[in-house]
Amino acid sequence: MLSGGPLASVFGSYEFRPAATLIAAVSGGSDSTALLFLLKSHLSKHHPDTKLIAATVDHGLRAQSAVEAQDVARLCEMIGIQHFVLPWEGSKPTKGVQAAARLARHKLLADLATREGAAAVFTGHTRDDLAETVIMRNSRGEGPGGAGIAPATLFNGRVWFLRPLLNTSRDALREKLAAIGVGWVDDPSNSDVRFERVRVRLELNSARNGRELADRAVAAAQDAGALRMARGVWAASLLRRHADCQAPGLIRLGREILAAPDETLVLAIRALLAVQGGTEHLPNRQRVLALIEGMRSGSLRANLSRALIDARKDAVFILREGRNVPTLQPVEGEVWDNRFQIAAGQSGRRGESSREYSVPESLVRSAAKTTPNLPENAVAVPIIAPWRMFLPSFDLGLANEVAKLFGAETFPPLPFPRHIEKTF
Repeated sequence: MLSGGPLASVFGSYEFRPAATLIAAVSGGSDSTALLFLLKSHLSKHHPDTKLIAATVDHGLRAQSAVEAQDVARLCEMIGIQHFVLPWEGSKPTKGVQAAARLARHKLLADLATREGAAAVFTGHTRDDLAETVIMRNSRGEGPGGAGIAPATLFNGRVWFLRPLLNTSRDALREKLAAIGVGWVDDPSNSDVRFERVRVRLELNSARNGRELADRAVAAAQDAGALRMARGVWAASLLRRHADCQAPGLIRLGREILAAPDETLVLAIRALLAVQGGTEHLPNRQRVLALIEGMRSGSLRANLSRALIDARKDAVFILREGRNVPTLQPVEGEVWDNRFQIAAGQSGRRGESSREYSVPESLVRSAAKTTPNLPENAVAVPIIAPWRMFLPSFDLGLANEVAKLFGAETFPPLPFPRHIEKTF
């Protein structure tokens, strides 16, 4: 097993619960195979009552993928770990294959975690992956450094995916595997220059200062990640003090919020616009900053990300814009306007007049027109669209505050919070 040396402390900051179940996603490549052995070594020594399950997703995109999955199964049998092969079934897209495969992979692993009652899914992303991600984002102008890969991501609001090897190099993992005589499979797609990540990797490997460039990218990611978490906490505090939902579908902000620092305020308003509009991505930072400057100057009424922002002399209001709102009555089980999940239940009474709320009656009526006309015995459960599918741990504090504001369920806590503190 992998023991001793710097890798022995990889899981030292994890508070493993007694008799927990954990899942390791193992493709058969060097990173995930090393992850499996590191986890098994640590758990066998410190937490022998923890159950470790390995899972291999067979995407069915290459002829050899099924054979490689069975190779992982045999390895797991040799070292006494239960293993599942999870096939991605059905038709495959001809475009956006990598994104579709990523989503399918997360869904298959999350479904297994739910069935097995697992606390989390561990994946083998490394320091190399982090550096490559930051460099790719920089090349697209996504900010100085960017936070890169989050050390943990919540999938579909229910299962945490953890990446404990973000401070560990691929070379170190391969050296350890070679030392104990364990091989791995190199996916041919990792050499396919059609993919941006492969091109970046090749450039780093061939550059004389490639290691220095990678180290700089990782340092920038760590700084950006810490700042992103802090800014999320500040934005959450801002909303907690200055925002409320005084009528269905209508958020009110006290104008004093406009005195907040630009970046904190921009983040808070971007989140509100995305949730009110039901969009999966936060709106453009520069456009929101321009809106804020307009609000600070006086009254303003503008649309962005399917949401309406109406700034008046005493308050700022945010609601869904009136265009392209579904007109058909929703049915149970439907996701309505990407803002509500329709479920069985007893719906609450709607207010008859704005006298119930300290907001303008015209805005109450406008907001009411953008909420679902529910059938009997149905409720509309709010959806926090930007983080509905993937919630990076950086954004957990802000996402939970926004969820409370909109009357949605908060997101599950991190299973190993010290893991995040150690990474940043």
